[in-house]
Amino acid sequence: MVNVSDYLNVRAEPSEDAEVVGKIYAGGGGQVLAKGGEWSGIQSGNVTGYIKNDYAWFAQDAEANIANVCPLIATSNVESLRLRKGPGLDYGIEDVMEQGVCMTVMADYGEWLLVSYAGVTGYTAKEFVSMQYDIGTGITTAEEQAQLAAEQARIAAEAAAQAEKQAQEEAEAKKEQAETVYTSAYQLGVEDSYLLASLVMAEAGGECYEGKLAVANIVLNRLNSGKYGSSISDVIYASGQFSVVRNGALDKAIANGPNSGSVQAAEEALSGVNNVPDYTSFCTLAVAKYSRYSAYSVIGNQVFYR
Repeated sequence: MVNVSDYLNVRAEPSEDAEVVGKIYAGGGGQVLAKGGEWSGIQSGNVTGYIKNDYAWFAQDAEANIANVCPLIATSNVESLRLRKGPGLDYGIEDVMEQGVCMTVMADYGEWLLVSYAGVTGYTAKEFVSMQYDIGTGITTAEEQAQLAAEQARIAAEAAAQAEKQAQEEAEAKKEQAETVYTSAYQLGVEDSYLLASLVMAEAGGECYEGKLAVANIVLNRLNSGKYGSSISDVIYASGQFSVVRNGALDKAIANGPNSGSVQAAEEALSGVNNVPDYTSFCTLAVAKYSRYSAYSVIGNQVFYR
Protein backbone atom coordinates (compact mmCIF):
# COMPACT_ATOMS: atom_id res chain seq x y z
CA MET A 1 0.00 0.00 0.00
CA VAL A 2 1.41 3.39 -0.99
CA ASN A 3 2.45 5.79 1.77
CA VAL A 4 2.02 9.13 0.00
CA SER A 5 -0.28 12.15 0.23
CA ASP A 6 -0.88 12.38 -3.53
CA TYR A 7 0.46 9.63 -5.79
CA LEU A 8 3.43 7.31 -6.26
CA ASN A 9 5.04 6.86 -9.67
CA VAL A 10 5.34 3.33 -11.03
CA ARG A 11 8.43 2.98 -13.23
CA ALA A 12 9.40 0.57 -15.97
CA GLU A 13 12.69 -0.27 -14.24
CA PRO A 14 13.93 -0.04 -10.61
CA SER A 15 15.46 3.40 -11.10
CA GLU A 16 14.36 6.99 -10.64
CA ASP A 17 15.57 7.66 -14.17
CA ALA A 18 13.32 4.97 -15.65
CA GLU A 19 10.15 5.75 -17.60
CA VAL A 20 6.99 6.35 -15.58
CA VAL A 21 4.43 3.77 -16.75
CA GLY A 22 1.69 4.63 -14.28
CA LYS A 23 0.66 5.96 -10.90
CA ILE A 24 -0.89 4.69 -7.70
CA TYR A 25 -2.79 7.38 -5.85
CA ALA A 26 -3.06 7.73 -2.06
CA GLY A 27 -5.23 4.96 -0.67
CA GLY A 28 -4.12 2.57 -3.38
CA GLY A 29 -2.30 -0.69 -3.22
CA GLY A 30 -1.45 -3.75 -5.24
CA GLN A 31 0.25 -7.14 -5.42
CA VAL A 32 3.95 -7.44 -4.70
CA LEU A 33 5.62 -9.44 -7.45
CA ALA A 34 9.20 -9.15 -6.22
CA LYS A 35 10.28 -7.48 -2.98
CA GLY A 36 13.67 -5.82 -3.19
CA GLY A 37 15.86 -3.84 -0.86
CA GLU A 38 15.20 -0.42 -2.42
CA TRP A 39 12.67 -1.14 -5.17
CA SER A 40 9.89 -3.70 -5.50
CA GLY A 41 8.08 -5.05 -8.52
CA ILE A 42 4.31 -4.65 -8.22
CA GLN A 43 1.06 -4.98 -10.12
CA SER A 44 -1.89 -2.70 -9.42
CA GLY A 45 -4.83 -2.57 -11.78
CA ASN A 46 -3.35 -2.54 -15.27
CA VAL A 47 -0.04 -1.13 -14.07
CA THR A 48 2.99 -3.41 -13.75
CA GLY A 49 6.36 -1.94 -12.78
CA TYR A 50 8.53 -0.85 -9.89
CA ILE A 51 7.95 1.38 -6.87
CA LYS A 52 10.42 2.72 -4.36
CA ASN A 53 10.03 0.96 -1.03
CA ASP A 54 10.46 4.19 0.97
CA TYR A 55 6.99 5.28 -0.22
CA ALA A 56 5.02 2.14 0.53
CA TRP A 57 3.90 -0.13 3.35
CA PHE A 58 4.23 -3.88 3.07
CA ALA A 59 2.63 -6.84 4.90
CA GLN A 60 1.86 -6.01 8.56
CA ASP A 61 2.64 -2.32 8.08
CA ALA A 62 0.03 -2.15 5.31
CA GLU A 63 -2.56 -3.85 7.52
CA ALA A 64 -1.79 -1.50 10.39
CA ASN A 65 -2.25 1.62 8.26
CA ILE A 66 -5.10 0.64 5.94
CA ALA A 67 -7.75 2.22 8.17
CA ASN A 68 -5.91 5.55 8.02
CA VAL A 69 -5.80 5.83 4.24
CA CYS A 70 -8.67 3.75 2.79
CA PRO A 71 -12.42 4.27 3.24
CA LEU A 72 -14.31 1.47 4.97
CA ILE A 73 -17.29 0.36 2.90
CA ALA A 74 -20.42 -1.31 4.29
CA THR A 75 -22.50 -3.25 1.75
CA SER A 76 -26.16 -3.98 2.44
CA ASN A 77 -26.87 -7.72 2.69
CA VAL A 78 -30.65 -7.42 3.00
CA GLU A 79 -33.37 -6.35 0.56
CA SER A 80 -34.53 -3.36 2.59
CA LEU A 81 -31.90 -2.01 4.94
CA ARG A 82 -33.34 0.59 7.29
CA LEU A 83 -31.04 3.47 8.10
CA ARG A 84 -32.04 4.95 11.43
CA LYS A 85 -31.65 8.40 12.90
CA GLY A 86 -29.57 7.03 15.77
CA PRO A 87 -27.67 3.88 16.83
CA GLY A 88 -30.61 1.79 18.03
CA LEU A 89 -33.99 0.31 17.10
CA ASP A 90 -35.78 3.00 19.09
CA TYR A 91 -34.73 5.66 16.61
CA GLY A 92 -36.86 6.56 13.60
CA ILE A 93 -36.06 5.49 10.06
CA GLU A 94 -33.99 7.96 8.01
CA ASP A 95 -34.04 6.03 4.73
CA VAL A 96 -34.17 2.52 3.24
CA MET A 97 -31.33 1.06 1.16
CA GLU A 98 -31.60 -1.73 -1.39
CA GLN A 99 -29.51 -4.88 -1.20
CA GLY A 100 -26.03 -4.42 -2.62
CA VAL A 101 -25.81 -0.68 -1.94
CA CYS A 102 -22.29 0.31 -0.87
CA MET A 103 -22.13 2.92 1.90
CA THR A 104 -19.15 4.72 3.39
CA VAL A 105 -18.63 4.07 7.10
CA MET A 106 -18.30 7.36 8.98
CA ALA A 107 -18.06 6.06 12.55
CA ASP A 108 -18.25 2.82 14.55
CA TYR A 109 -20.61 2.58 17.56
CA GLY A 110 -20.05 -1.02 18.57
CA GLU A 111 -23.00 -2.95 17.14
CA TRP A 112 -23.97 0.03 14.99
CA LEU A 113 -22.32 2.00 12.19
CA LEU A 114 -22.85 5.56 11.04
CA VAL A 115 -22.89 5.36 7.23
CA SER A 116 -23.33 7.73 4.31
CA TYR A 117 -24.66 7.19 0.78
CA ALA A 118 -25.63 9.71 -1.88
CA GLY A 119 -26.06 12.53 0.60
CA VAL A 120 -28.01 10.41 3.09
CA THR A 121 -26.48 9.71 6.50
CA GLY A 122 -27.88 7.21 8.98
CA TYR A 123 -27.18 4.31 11.32
CA THR A 124 -27.26 0.60 10.51
CA ALA A 125 -26.71 -2.51 12.57
CA LYS A 126 -23.50 -4.33 11.68
CA GLU A 127 -25.30 -7.67 11.36
CA PHE A 128 -27.02 -6.52 8.16
CA VAL A 129 -23.91 -5.43 6.25
CA SER A 130 -20.55 -6.75 5.14
CA MET A 131 -17.50 -4.52 5.47
CA GLN A 132 -14.26 -4.13 3.61
CA TYR A 133 -11.75 -1.42 2.89
CA ASP A 134 -11.85 0.18 -0.54
CA ILE A 135 -8.26 -0.09 -1.75
CA GLY A 136 -7.56 1.88 -4.89
CA THR A 137 -5.69 0.48 -7.87
CA GLY A 138 -3.07 1.97 -10.13
CA ILE A 139 -3.63 3.69 -13.43
CA THR A 140 -1.45 3.44 -16.52
CA THR A 141 -0.11 6.53 -18.23
CA ALA A 142 -2.38 5.83 -21.20
CA GLU A 143 -5.41 5.46 -18.94
CA GLU A 144 -4.60 8.71 -17.17
CA GLN A 145 -4.24 10.55 -20.48
CA ALA A 146 -7.58 9.11 -21.62
CA GLN A 147 -9.21 10.28 -18.38
CA LEU A 148 -7.73 13.75 -18.77
CA ALA A 149 -8.94 13.94 -22.36
CA ALA A 150 -12.41 12.81 -21.30
CA GLU A 151 -12.48 15.40 -18.52
CA GLN A 152 -11.36 18.15 -20.89
CA ALA A 153 -14.07 17.07 -23.34
CA ARG A 154 -16.64 17.13 -20.55
CA ILE A 155 -15.57 20.62 -19.49
CA ALA A 156 -15.66 21.81 -23.10
CA ALA A 157 -19.13 20.29 -23.59
CA GLU A 158 -20.39 21.97 -20.42
CA ALA A 159 -18.93 25.29 -21.54
CA ALA A 160 -20.55 24.91 -24.96
CA ALA A 161 -23.88 24.01 -23.38
CA GLN A 162 -23.64 27.02 -21.07
CA ALA A 163 -22.76 29.28 -24.00
CA GLU A 164 -25.71 27.90 -25.96
CA LYS A 165 -28.01 28.42 -22.99
CA GLN A 166 -26.77 32.00 -22.60
CA ALA A 167 -27.23 32.62 -26.32
CA GLN A 168 -30.78 31.27 -26.12
CA GLU A 169 -31.54 33.45 -23.12
CA GLU A 170 -30.14 36.50 -24.89
CA ALA A 171 -32.11 35.64 -28.01
CA GLU A 172 -35.28 35.18 -25.98
CA ALA A 173 -34.74 38.60 -24.41
CA LYS A 174 -34.74 40.14 -27.90
CA LYS A 175 -37.89 38.33 -28.97
CA GLU A 176 -40.91 40.57 -29.45
CA GLN A 177 -44.56 40.23 -30.28
CA ALA A 178 -44.79 42.74 -33.09
CA GLU A 179 -47.79 45.03 -32.75
CA THR A 180 -49.91 45.53 -35.85
CA VAL A 181 -50.18 49.15 -36.95
CA TYR A 182 -52.50 50.78 -39.43
CA THR A 183 -51.18 53.38 -41.85
CA SER A 184 -52.38 55.10 -44.97
CA ALA A 185 -52.95 52.96 -48.02
CA TYR A 186 -50.31 52.73 -50.75
CA GLN A 187 -51.24 54.04 -54.18
CA LEU A 188 -49.64 51.51 -56.51
CA GLY A 189 -50.46 50.27 -59.98
CA VAL A 190 -51.74 46.84 -60.89
CA GLU A 191 -48.33 45.64 -62.03
CA ASP A 192 -46.64 46.54 -58.72
CA SER A 193 -49.47 44.92 -56.74
CA TYR A 194 -49.15 41.76 -58.83
CA LEU A 195 -45.36 41.73 -58.40
CA LEU A 196 -45.72 42.09 -54.64
CA ALA A 197 -48.24 39.23 -54.47
CA SER A 198 -45.93 37.08 -56.61
CA LEU A 199 -43.01 37.82 -54.27
CA VAL A 200 -45.15 36.80 -51.31
CA MET A 201 -46.09 33.60 -53.13
CA ALA A 202 -42.47 32.77 -53.92
CA GLU A 203 -41.16 33.54 -50.42
CA ALA A 204 -44.08 32.42 -48.23
CA GLY A 205 -46.59 30.56 -50.34
CA GLY A 206 -46.70 27.69 -47.85
CA GLU A 207 -46.66 29.87 -44.73
CA CYS A 208 -49.58 30.91 -42.56
CA TYR A 209 -51.52 34.00 -43.60
CA GLU A 210 -49.80 36.19 -40.97
CA GLY A 211 -46.46 35.07 -42.40
CA LYS A 212 -47.54 36.05 -45.91
CA LEU A 213 -48.72 39.44 -44.66
CA ALA A 214 -45.40 39.97 -42.88
CA VAL A 215 -43.37 39.24 -46.03
CA ALA A 216 -45.45 41.77 -47.98
CA ASN A 217 -44.82 44.34 -45.28
CA ILE A 218 -41.05 43.69 -45.29
CA VAL A 219 -41.06 44.85 -48.92
CA LEU A 220 -43.12 47.93 -48.04
CA ASN A 221 -40.96 48.74 -45.01
CA ARG A 222 -37.91 48.63 -47.27
CA LEU A 223 -39.66 50.85 -49.74
CA ASN A 224 -40.42 53.36 -46.98
CA SER A 225 -36.80 53.31 -45.80
CA GLY A 226 -35.60 54.60 -49.17
CA LYS A 227 -32.48 52.42 -48.93
CA TYR A 228 -33.55 49.84 -51.48
CA GLY A 229 -35.05 51.99 -54.23
CA SER A 230 -38.07 54.11 -54.94
CA SER A 231 -40.45 51.46 -56.28
CA ILE A 232 -41.71 47.97 -55.48
CA SER A 233 -39.72 46.67 -58.42
CA ASP A 234 -36.55 48.41 -57.20
CA VAL A 235 -36.90 46.85 -53.75
CA ILE A 236 -37.63 43.33 -54.96
CA TYR A 237 -34.92 43.28 -57.61
CA ALA A 238 -32.27 45.03 -55.49
CA SER A 239 -29.01 43.12 -55.80
CA GLY A 240 -28.59 40.20 -53.40
CA GLN A 241 -31.80 40.83 -51.43
CA PHE A 242 -34.33 38.10 -52.22
CA SER A 243 -33.15 34.58 -52.96
CA VAL A 244 -36.30 33.82 -54.96
CA VAL A 245 -35.12 36.36 -57.55
CA ARG A 246 -31.86 34.46 -58.01
CA ASN A 247 -33.25 30.93 -57.98
CA GLY A 248 -36.11 31.57 -60.40
CA ALA A 249 -38.94 31.01 -57.91
CA LEU A 250 -40.20 34.58 -58.41
CA ASP A 251 -40.32 34.20 -62.19
CA LYS A 252 -42.30 30.99 -61.74
CA ALA A 253 -44.77 32.70 -59.40
CA ILE A 254 -45.19 35.58 -61.88
CA ALA A 255 -45.78 33.16 -64.74
CA ASN A 256 -48.18 30.86 -62.88
CA GLY A 257 -49.85 33.52 -60.77
CA PRO A 258 -49.83 33.91 -56.96
CA ASN A 259 -52.33 31.94 -54.87
CA SER A 260 -55.32 33.66 -53.28
CA GLY A 261 -53.70 33.90 -49.85
CA SER A 262 -50.68 35.70 -51.28
CA VAL A 263 -52.90 38.10 -53.22
CA GLN A 264 -54.99 38.83 -50.13
CA ALA A 265 -51.86 39.41 -48.00
CA ALA A 266 -50.41 41.81 -50.57
CA GLU A 267 -53.69 43.73 -50.82
CA GLU A 268 -54.05 43.99 -47.02
CA ALA A 269 -50.46 45.21 -46.65
CA LEU A 270 -51.04 47.79 -49.37
CA SER A 271 -54.19 48.91 -47.54
CA GLY A 272 -51.98 49.98 -44.62
CA VAL A 273 -52.15 46.93 -42.30
CA ASN A 274 -48.57 46.28 -41.08
CA ASN A 275 -47.96 43.37 -38.67
CA VAL A 276 -44.16 43.79 -38.65
CA PRO A 277 -43.51 47.54 -38.33
CA ASP A 278 -39.86 48.58 -38.13
CA TYR A 279 -38.63 45.21 -39.45
CA THR A 280 -36.84 45.14 -42.79
CA SER A 281 -35.45 41.60 -42.94
CA PHE A 282 -36.60 38.02 -42.54
CA CYS A 283 -35.34 34.46 -42.90
CA THR A 284 -36.38 30.92 -42.09
CA LEU A 285 -36.06 29.56 -38.55
CA ALA A 286 -33.42 27.12 -39.74
CA VAL A 287 -30.89 29.82 -40.61
CA ALA A 288 -31.76 32.47 -38.01
CA LYS A 289 -28.80 34.17 -36.27
CA TYR A 290 -30.49 35.65 -33.21
CA SER A 291 -27.30 37.08 -31.74
CA ARG A 292 -27.04 39.44 -34.70
CA TYR A 293 -30.53 40.91 -34.29
CA SER A 294 -31.46 43.83 -32.08
CA ALA A 295 -35.06 42.54 -31.98
CA TYR A 296 -37.11 39.90 -33.77
CA SER A 297 -40.49 38.20 -34.04
CA VAL A 298 -41.27 34.64 -35.05
CA ILE A 299 -44.27 34.08 -37.32
CA GLY A 300 -44.83 30.54 -38.52
CA ASN A 301 -41.54 29.18 -39.82
CA GLN A 302 -39.98 32.58 -40.40
CA VAL A 303 -38.09 35.13 -38.31
CA PHE A 304 -38.64 38.84 -38.95
CA TYR A 305 -35.96 41.08 -37.50
CA ARG A 306 -34.02 44.30 -37.43
